[in-house]
Amino acid sequence: MAIAYRDTYVTLGGLHLGNLAIDCYDWSSLFAVPSKRGKNRVLPGQSGREARPRINEEFRAGLAIRLRGDYTDNNEVIYDTEANWATNIYARLSTLQATCMVNTIETLTFTAPSISLSADAQIEEMGPPDFRNPWIITLVVDLTLPNGPIGA
Repeated sequence: MAIAYRDTYVTLGGLHLGNLAIDCYDWSSLFAVPSKRGKNRVLPGQSGREARPRINEEFRAGLAIRLRGDYTDNNEVIYDTEANWATNIYARLSTLQATCMVNTIETLTFTAPSISLSADAQIEEMGPPDFRNPWIITLVVDLTLPNGPIGA
């Protein structure tokens, strides 16, 4: 198992996203309030509209992830060449792609000091990678949490 480099991190489908090699650096959308569903509709025989309910099901969230080829899973710097860093980054991208290609409900876990929250998550898609340089990639993994927000 990879070693976390901070106290707060995310695990998705068994893949630890909290080390310098593969890091979920923004999980804030996991804690948003669910949107309202349905439409405001005219009430027959009355003036005004009906309020839409807030429903906690089918909550959507995105995880911003950074992959780095110049670190190991144990947060150690790889003093090597840029060519080897690029090789490492494609291996990490392949690992993340394999996690995102599943068609089953996965477990999403948010871990922080004194707290651990879990939720079922369906991985909808992995966005296209943004190559910051040959050994750093950022991207977003889009999720649906079928039972509502994490911790709800």
